[in-house]
Amino acid sequence: MNIVKAIFQSLATVISIYSILCFIRIILTWIPQFNYSKVGQFFSTICDPYLNIFSKIKFLHVGMIDFSPILSFALLSALASVFARIGSTGTITFSYVLSLLITLIWNTIASLLIMLIIMLVIRLILLATNKNSSGFWSQTDTMIYKIAQPVKKLFWKNKFLSMTWTTVIALVEMILLFAVGKVISYYLIILISLIPF
Repeated sequence: MNIVKAIFQSLATVISIYSILCFIRIILTWIPQFNYSKVGQFFSTICDPYLNIFSKIKFLHVGMIDFSPILSFALLSALASVFARIGSTGTITFSYVLSLLITLIWNTIASLLIMLIIMLVIRLILLATNKNSSGFWSQTDTMIYKIAQPVKKLFWKNKFLSMTWTTVIALVEMILLFAVGKVISYYLIILISLIPF
């Protein structure tokens, strides 16, 4: 049994190291001179086959923003956790897998919400300083409008709201979603921990 534990702990370590390599690969894509260097090509060869699986998922792309690395890291993290658990205890329970799945789903959603919150704050700052001429921000404004639209229709019906107020509405929505999601995932994990198997 010790050899099985050692194998699973080794697999967890390898997956953790691979996660770090994928993170470095993503950072290198932001710096063209490194991305096309021999080091960049090395990381590309190792990481792109895995990362490209997620980059093909259309709903993870919002305008020019690609959220697919978040899901790819979340899955690697979950797999490393399962292997580490098997490596340390020698067993895995249904309640552990279920709580890990809830944690994985929530962490992925939370990461997306945090990125959106940061983007909305940056957009508010740019709107306040009148620096909003980029094509990227035009695409972002379309997304912000779609996020804020349900609340806008509910409270302001057909009234025109400036982009600043629309962004504030979207920001409040994302913060509330984050808070509610955190509470729900916390209590779900507590309930799941009561499962005896």
